[in-house]
Amino acid sequence: MPVFPCFDPTTGASGGAAPGGSVDPVTPPAAASQSVAAGGSLAAFTFGAFTDPGARIASYAATVKNVVGTGTISGTGLGPYSFSGTADGEVITVELDAKDASSNVLATAVYTGSIATPTGGTSEWSQAAATDYTTTSTGSLSSGSAVIDGITYDVTVAAGDTITDNASGIQFSQTGAGFNYLGTDINNLVTTIDAPFRIAFSFDNLSLGTNGTAGVAIYSNTTPDAAITSSSFQLRLLNSGGTYSMQLLRTSGATGGSSSFTVAGSTVLGSAPTSMVIELYVVGPMVFAAYTVGTTVIPSPATLATVTGTPATYAQMSGATGGFNFLTPAWWPYAWATAIIGSGPGATITCDVLAIDVQELV
Repeated sequence: MPVFPCFDPTTGASGGAAPGGSVDPVTPPAAASQSVAAGGSLAAFTFGAFTDPGARIASYAATVKNVVGTGTISGTGLGPYSFSGTADGEVITVELDAKDASSNVLATAVYTGSIATPTGGTSEWSQAAATDYTTTSTGSLSSGSAVIDGITYDVTVAAGDTITDNASGIQFSQTGAGFNYLGTDINNLVTTIDAPFRIAFSFDNLSLGTNGTAGVAIYSNTTPDAAITSSSFQLRLLNSGGTYSMQLLRTSGATGGSSSFTVAGSTVLGSAPTSMVIELYVVGPMVFAAYTVGTTVIPSPATLATVTGTPATYAQMSGATGGFNFLTPAWWPYAWATAIIGSGPGATITCDVLAIDVQELV
């Protein structure tokens, strides 16, 4: 699998002026993670320095998010922070808010630590939902609601394009500008949206004209094309003038803002793939993205320790941004897993979406 470069997940995002209208925005360090084998202990850690050109930071406040387990932390400022009460299978996220003199949050840094489940123990993951679209046939789909294999989808078909459910899978055909969506509400599939989950789609017969894209997104809105309620993420294949690349994209996370994306990272491929699998792992406010080209087989989910501790394979994106907090009680008050095929400038595109697989941590 090609390697994604490391990147600062908070840069380049759209969404207007910095909190408070300051001309000197505060930028947090890149998201960090640590994973250890079963029976191990998480080492103390220190957050990297925030970029603060206007010297606005007056204090720091750390908050623990227990994704799995009941571990606690102790420490102040940037750290070091040490862990207590952790155990095998633990996944703990620490968010560090940088605040001004009036206790306004200027920016948030994110750290995730995990301890593996013992080998031979119960599998971490349980399948929440899965459909092989080559075995379903509901005919031509139109914009609106559609039920396929017992799962309700929100479908958006751009003018002049088609989405057809047949023996080839969910077949997308596009001839102009716009985007076509096939999305399902994860809240209806998993036991709890706050526990880690993985969404995966497989694609085949990919044919992207220049400027064409095909990919998978997790949207935090009431429908895939509605105003966002927190950060949203996407991993997609792009044909740019004959150069094919996998792109990571994210939104700014501004509540009520548009759902347009900006590029957070990119990897150029050696040739045009005709098939691929895209996986998005959601762990609290973190999203870990992975892809495999040249196959349509969706793999079993990796252990959470592997996902959070292998950034070369599972690229990290953080949902924590300056001055923005996820709505409570859920990090993802709405979460739509969406296959997206389309082009802003316009392109001729055909492809088949073969299957969806949703896994949740048990």
